[in-house]
Amino acid sequence: MMPDQKTPAQHTAYWEKAEPPVRPSREMLRIYQDYLKSTDLWQRGDWGLLGCTAEIRSLAAQHQRPLCCIDIDPHIYEATACLCSPKPNDTFLHNNWIHADCSSSFDLIIGDGSQSMLHPSEHNAFLANVHRMLRTKGHFFLRLQVHQPRHFHSTQEILDWYHEQPQQNSINQAIRSLLIIHWLDPATGTIDPKTFNENIDDLYQQKKLSDGEYQELCKKRMVFSLSYTTKEQFEQSIDSYFEVKDIQTPDDFYWAEHYPIYHLQKR
Repeated sequence: MMPDQKTPAQHTAYWEKAEPPVRPSREMLRIYQDYLKSTDLWQRGDWGLLGCTAEIRSLAAQHQRPLCCIDIDPHIYEATACLCSPKPNDTFLHNNWIHADCSSSFDLIIGDGSQSMLHPSEHNAFLANVHRMLRTKGHFFLRLQVHQPRHFHSTQEILDWYHEQPQQNSINQAIRSLLIIHWLDPATGTIDPKTFNENIDDLYQQKKLSDGEYQELCKKRMVFSLSYTTKEQFEQSIDSYFEVKDIQTPDDFYWAEHYPIYHLQKR
């Protein structure tokens, strides 16, 4: 994964306009709070964040916990600081999530969609390094992206469903996840920006999208490749590293069942 070539101001503007699941919803944050309350981590321990998600940085600041943000782009760390409340008192480690050398450094690591930004060939190395970075019996909160269940069998069915809704909301919020899942490479469960963006262009050229719908979708062109999995595949992949303590799913945005949040504990 390469750094996103935006200026700090562009990163800030992007995050302010982002919608779930890209940006954590209220229910996602409630789930993270529930997981903290189920342990004593809200009042003790060192926290690590895979990325620089403003809402998670705010969560650490609210509980006055030391937090280290790990990311490959320092501009994101700088840009999201102004979106945090209260003001964070955290640190930044310039590294990727697979090679970050932080052995036994954290009691808690939070990854809000982080595994889904990596290719499946990197998932085991990612999980192994998170396991290595956690102290004994450390906790890992991970928001996953799963492609099951499949609700529609074609792009046209997705568009028909959207156009039949009595009160149409943001097309990005309503069907973006469905389109991504429908267009996943069946062999890898991945989608790259070129595939997604070209497919959107094709729908417009075929007159299946209105001018307004196309413009809305183009405001959020895909930048990073994404990967999706199934709960069964994921739980099998983590079995030697983590015990599943809880799984909760938000319910406050379209198709939220595809974005479960796992509470894992180091074996």
